[in-house]
Amino acid sequence: MARQTVPHSSNFSFPVTLEPLTIDGHDSGFFGTVRRDEGFPRVLGVAGERYGLLQNSDFINQIEEGFKKANLSGFEREVAVMDHGARCQAQWTFKNRTIKVRKVGDEMAFRVTARNSYDGSWKVSMDDRHIPKLKLASAYKDMLAGQALGEKERTYILERMRQGKFLIGAIEERQRTVERLAHIIVERQGDFFEHGPSQLRPLTMTDVAKEMGVHETTVGRAAANKWMLTPHGLKEFRWFFTSGVATEDGGTVAQEGVQEIIADILARENPAAPLADEAITAELRKRGIQIARRTVAKYREALGQPSAHMRRRRL
Repeated sequence: MARQTVPHSSNFSFPVTLEPLTIDGHDSGFFGTVRRDEGFPRVLGVAGERYGLLQNSDFINQIEEGFKKANLSGFEREVAVMDHGARCQAQWTFKNRTIKVRKVGDEMAFRVTARNSYDGSWKVSMDDRHIPKLKLASAYKDMLAGQALGEKERTYILERMRQGKFLIGAIEERQRTVERLAHIIVERQGDFFEHGPSQLRPLTMTDVAKEMGVHETTVGRAAANKWMLTPHGLKEFRWFFTSGVATEDGGTVAQEGVQEIIADILARENPAAPLADEAITAELRKRGIQIARRTVAKYREALGQPSAHMRRRRL
């Protein structure tokens, strides 16, 4: 059965409001992003109280104001609104700023793409500016079309073209694997993106490999030396893969999440009476996290924090 798609629209200037959602008359703690210009309310997404609502018109105006300050003019703007208004993508093409590619003969224009959304979701965008755009040189195709080549030369060129197509396909497949991995990380670690490192969830490469239908080593190679820019800083892909610590409610929290909580506890301690590892362990227990004192010491040292005695001496 063919997948149904929602038609795109260029109308982006409709108002959207953030309205509280209730369950059986009680406040749910969540908010709906609501569009009301169609004659009936349409909930575009659900978000938390920290969600910052940015109207599409303001989003586009702010970007174009930035262009103005940077003396960038002469652009053509295209806007596509998708999923009944939940997502918006704007693209600006500066045709007066072009670069001619030598030998190939192509001409590239400077282009800016930006996205806004009302559905509370996180979007993955690949920064492929440094990935070469490869294609087979047309000169070799022209040579094959001619009549001057012998059978040996023709066979040689065809083999090299086959190898070239294989290399281009391998690079494109690698990029698709990296992008798919990034999407899974964002989906699995949604709480981290919303609330920070303390909400990082346990995640293994084995789990991700099963979801992607590939071998674990493929995930490892795709994650190697890859970085993701997040609302909480630049993170290496491998940083998102971590084992878990059990909590009293039957859930788990990632080791990095526990370290973040310990860092918060230490930041709030009385400098005149720093907390010993036993006291930190007890504070974690109050938060439903059961780990041994030696584990607390290990995580504290990983944070670059000395013992309570040494912290007191540093004052």
